[in-house]
Amino acid sequence: MKLFVYLISFILILALTGLFVLKKPNGQAWFTVDDLLPNASVIDEEIKSIAGKLLVVYENFTTEENSQVEQGGGG
Repeated sequence: MKLFVYLISFILILALTGLFVLKKPNGQAWFTVDDLLPNASVIDEEIKSIAGKLLVVYENFTTEENSQVEQGGGG
């Protein structure tokens, strides 16, 4: 059983490293190191997008809360 696990692990590692070596028909590798590293600008855009959405939700929440307080206090 131990030999089977080693064999499967070796085949898996060989298959993953093969993606760095084998080429597509256009001459580029199937997988490059750049594919492993995230693009910093994409991450920054996602963070800004999420922060903007949270800010809108927070503003709507505080506006609704203030209007409920004003309605309750005026009655």
